[in-house]
Amino acid sequence: MTIAADDTKLHYATIREAWQMSGLRIVLSEFAIPGPWHEACKSIYYVKGLDYTPVRSSNEGASDLQLGMDGTQSELYEWTAQSSAPVVIWNDERPRSTWIEQLYLAERLAPDPTLIPADGDDRVRMFGLANELMGENGLVYNKRHLMVAGPLADLPAGSGRSGGFWATSTATTNWRRSARASGYARYSR
Repeated sequence: MTIAADDTKLHYATIREAWQMSGLRIVLSEFAIPGPWHEACKSIYYVKGLDYTPVRSSNEGASDLQLGMDGTQSELYEWTAQSSAPVVIWNDERPRSTWIEQLYLAERLAPDPTLIPADGDDRVRMFGLANELMGENGLVYNKRHLMVAGPLADLPAGSGRSGGFWATSTATTNWRRSARASGYARYSR
């Protein structure tokens, strides 16, 4: 089986269009750079066999490549009360913007195949490891600093990004990365 480039192209709804829809919608970024959270979220819903409408993260007419600069994600913020992606929305329920909420929603909508272990010890281990990788201050969370440090340093002054993730100091990031990374090696065997 051959998969052509246009076989995998998603057709994105705008935020305004998606807001009026029912069913499952996932806010993703409409650019060709795969993000770990986007790909993980899409994969969970793929494994579950759940169809969804992909939604762009920026305002209509703005580029997702602006990453929210100059208010280009104001519609997303108005809809979901935050400006990150992926965000999963099911019908008129509240938006789910964290990996654990997205996983639990997928489990509820399609119980089989189950992605969460039934055994308590296995479940604790799975969620613990997943949080250490994907949770706030986890390994993948902090690896983003390495990926974006150079490009962000090249942004012109007054480009619209300040605070939050983008303003985390290099010293703090280096400390988190080195302190945590040494503990992950024993789980990778």
